[in-house]
Amino acid sequence: VRRLRMAKQATRHLNQLVNDLLDVSAIESRKAIHVRRKKVKSSRFIQTVSGLMAPIAEQKGLAFHCHTDEQFPDWIVLDPIRTQQIILNLLQNAIRYTDRGFVKLEFAFEPSDCCGEEQGNRSKGNVRIRVSDSGIGISSENQRRIFEAFAIIERPKADYESVKSELELGTRLGLGLSVVESLVTAMEGAIHLESEVGKGTTVCVFLPTISLREKNVARNRKMVGRSAKRESKWLDRNEGRPMAFVVDDCRANRILMRSYLQRLGFRSRSFATGGSLMQALQNDTPQWLFLDWELPDMSGTDLLSALNQNGRAIDTLVITADPLATVSVLKHPYAVKACLAKPIEFTEFQKHLAKHMSAPQAGNSFESTVSEPQPPLDTWLDLEKRLQRLVLEQSLVDCKELRKSMEANRFESIRMIAHRLQGSAGNARLHQLASLMIRLEKAAIEGDVPLCSELIDEFASTLPAIQSTLE
Repeated sequence: VRRLRMAKQATRHLNQLVNDLLDVSAIESRKAIHVRRKKVKSSRFIQTVSGLMAPIAEQKGLAFHCHTDEQFPDWIVLDPIRTQQIILNLLQNAIRYTDRGFVKLEFAFEPSDCCGEEQGNRSKGNVRIRVSDSGIGISSENQRRIFEAFAIIERPKADYESVKSELELGTRLGLGLSVVESLVTAMEGAIHLESEVGKGTTVCVFLPTISLREKNVARNRKMVGRSAKRESKWLDRNEGRPMAFVVDDCRANRILMRSYLQRLGFRSRSFATGGSLMQALQNDTPQWLFLDWELPDMSGTDLLSALNQNGRAIDTLVITADPLATVSVLKHPYAVKACLAKPIEFTEFQKHLAKHMSAPQAGNSFESTVSEPQPPLDTWLDLEKRLQRLVLEQSLVDCKELRKSMEANRFESIRMIAHRLQGSAGNARLHQLASLMIRLEKAAIEGDVPLCSELIDEFASTLPAIQSTLE
């Protein structure tokens, strides 16, 4: 029986590992992660999740605690498969990096402050999932890369023998937290990590949900079973914060825009392609769209035409590194509020958004939101460093692609790479790199082979210097 149980657990871990690899593949190929919300019995879900991991923790000699807040609802609306995937990944990491002490899983429900009283036996809010441990902890340096795919934090040398479990054999691909962050983003939630070396780690995940009490649950089946389209709108628009979609093929730009929007009180989702945006618009209508002008799968003009055919009025800002795009944007039948040039500073973005903001809803004044003080300087510096690292990582990949394109005389490919890096480098305050990309884009447009080759060599030679400043 014991061997059968272990085989069953190993099968589950292998299945999750395959799912993680598929999710990473989908993320890297810029495909949307599908989220399917439905009504879930809270006690059954929690018992299933804790039951999967408790034996593994106990086999390693760890105390496993699972606590549910007394006010936690009887039923919740979420994607049970994706939520379980998030929790299992967090628990696996906690157990893997804890040799003595405990691993704790906690559930709580936080009603939305802006939603007022409960409506009957249902209310809106967030499920808070907290996973904490007494393990080795994560240094501040490693905390910055812990959510990257295939990033593995090496265990420090200890004066005691690390206990091995089947969890540590053959599954250390460094996918867990990368997948967790992507899933949380897809479910429009938030994730927060706190850790101290030698004292342990705590990760909190917040997922938007609808809570249902046991009383009169049957009467709410119609509400819970509504289409994903209407349910998604209901969750987004009644949170009290406007919803925005960000479309940009550069990850650093998407992170910057979502950071700006978060500071201004928005909820947001991001997309790397025009196709993924149009797919999302089939299920939801945000109040704002922030669009990059050049995307890998369609031009800015084609994207605006597709939005025009969509037939829904959405406040839209185009943000581009192309100084000539403004004329095409403003002449298009689809009504765009403004066309902003990259790089864009927070205060400039804030000013433009306040100028074009529609009349605010009661209780959600945009003027009161934007008048809040800016975050401390160190917060901005941390964001800037993160963007610079992302740009550097992308530059190392793009440098190889530029050389291949140069060998094949693919000037359009060179131009698009240079254009993308120009905007992201500017946003990350890598001004020398941005200036170099402007020159390379112009040389590619003119088909100047010697100059393109010279600028690509110069680009390659600048990357080690940028890397040294970030270490």
